[in-house]
Amino acid sequence: THFDGTAVAGVRTGTRLEPISSPLLAWADFKNAHADGLVLDVERTGYNRPYGSNPYSGYDNPESFPFLFDGEVDDRATAKQRVVGVNVDGFSMAWTLEVISGEGPTTTHATVGTNAVVVFWKPGQASALDSSAIAAGRDVGSVRVFRPEVESQSLTFESTDDGFVDAETGSEWNILGEAINGPLVGEKLEPVAHLDTFWFAWLSYNPATEFMGS
Repeated sequence: THFDGTAVAGVRTGTRLEPISSPLLAWADFKNAHADGLVLDVERTGYNRPYGSNPYSGYDNPESFPFLFDGEVDDRATAKQRVVGVNVDGFSMAWTLEVISGEGPTTTHATVGTNAVVVFWKPGQASALDSSAIAAGRDVGSVRVFRPEVESQSLTFESTDDGFVDAETGSEWNILGEAINGPLVGEKLEPVAHLDTFWFAWLSYNPATEFMGS
């Protein structure tokens, strides 16, 4: 399936591909972190496609019900409420966007199974499923999930006006989990693969998930 990379037919049925963290980021954050990064040049693909348009205008509406879905959704959240979900060592947890977001950057510490994680959230990314023009979509922010430690040193994170800082060393970090100032400059947090998705989709594949909602 496209959702969790598990084979559902054939000799590999039940085999799951290893997930790779591939977050959605605001263009400004990508440019700041990867000045020489490659991007898709929409003028040189050889295809005339409306790359900046959303064919599912209005889909990102928490009060609407997903079309072509006939499964059950419990009442902990509406079917199309945005969530961030992680699976770690057989344990799953989901947070609603409302819980992890704010007017500025936020940090959320949690334990999934026996594993400590920290969720970074930062405003500035437009929803690709809201407005007909993607760039005009509502701000849903960017999310990253990490293991909050460097070389076995546990770290406690707080948010600042434009990023994140750890309480132990005072080092400053960006949304990509990279220390950009302070004693730990140059260090990187280990990412935890996550999904930015809707509650009905996450629940369908993770019915036993822990849920952190408002």
